[in-house]
Amino acid sequence: MNNTLHDIQHPTANWLVQHALDRADGPLLIQENGNTLLKNFHNRCDELKDELLIPDKVRVFRKAGATVFNSDGHFPFGAELSLRQNIRYAANHARVTTDLRWKKGTSLKQAVAIGSAELPGQWTKVFVVPADGSTPAWHTLTPGTTCRFTPLPLTLVFVNQRGQRLEIGTGGDLWRWQKGLSQQSLHNTAAVELTVQTDNILFQRLVSVNPGIEEECLPEPRDYRFTSFLAWSAPALQQQPAAPHEFTALDISGKEGLSRKQLLDCASPLCVSLDFNWLELPQQARQTCGQGYCWESKITQRFVRRLIRQLAEFSVEGFLEITGGMTPGLCDDPVHCSRKNNALHWDLTAILDLAAWMQQRLGNGWTTTVTQPAPWNELPSLSCLAAPNGFRLPNEQNDEEADD
Repeated sequence: MNNTLHDIQHPTANWLVQHALDRADGPLLIQENGNTLLKNFHNRCDELKDELLIPDKVRVFRKAGATVFNSDGHFPFGAELSLRQNIRYAANHARVTTDLRWKKGTSLKQAVAIGSAELPGQWTKVFVVPADGSTPAWHTLTPGTTCRFTPLPLTLVFVNQRGQRLEIGTGGDLWRWQKGLSQQSLHNTAAVELTVQTDNILFQRLVSVNPGIEEECLPEPRDYRFTSFLAWSAPALQQQPAAPHEFTALDISGKEGLSRKQLLDCASPLCVSLDFNWLELPQQARQTCGQGYCWESKITQRFVRRLIRQLAEFSVEGFLEITGGMTPGLCDDPVHCSRKNNALHWDLTAILDLAAWMQQRLGNGWTTTVTQPAPWNELPSLSCLAAPNGFRLPNEQNDEEADD
């Protein structure tokens, strides 16, 4: 028995994630119903993969309903580049933050790849959500072929012969992925490359590439952060149709959120629905590239969290339907990301953050469903927004949030 291996398992869903506690990389694998969907999730700087990292700190703990894997490590070669990873597991997804520290004078000979992996087994098709706002589409995967998607898609959903799905997506910080390692001679159009084979797919997510010129590429020395996410099929957590109750649509257009009178007028047990399309928030909370509100906006987050707190404080149990508006979109308002300029982002991971917090805040007495319209109903990440996070500690504060 290998005592360095640590399994993370959801208590009510048949999935397992495995990390090595003596390595600053991973996850080593993700399984659903006993079948391995992903192996060797890793980062690469030229020929240096993070399996070569000397671990400086590795720990696994629970917080805010999630299991968190933290690792710090450095390469014991050359300028000793370092990598830090924070991964939060809840419901059927993992939110990943990767920090790369690039040292002064370190050259890039080939490429930097963040969040590459092997997908074992036979995969038949992939659903690609482009970053330019064009229509998402299915692509057939044929063994013996290679595919390249550039610019970097927002997310890709792979389907295997068993019908299981694995999603590999980009976090909200699209501007970081697009800028890459900030050096003029580098090719900084991030891309995904797929090598489709009979028994696996090699998935490579490139951030910056040396195009092969003789001049040395010297990226700007600093810390680079990239966020991403993984999600997978979890039929046991799949949202079920709303309970057979009469739901009351709540008015959420007021500045103060829900009134106590509104809630007292509802039937008991509390059965209510919220449609976030009917929020009336300031214009600066809206997506600049879409019709809805941006979930990266602090205005949107604060107001919706106020609504959820008001429900939780009114009753420890109830039924909640979210009938609209909890869908992602593109936006380039830099204020939403606490920046001054250059901040193209999309807000799916902000929705995942909100959903994980919502389940933690409402507690086990509430039953929630979230409706997702096409094409967002194809994404595993959005299929279990109302599912239990799975890793709540006894006596954990309901309003506590996970650290980045």
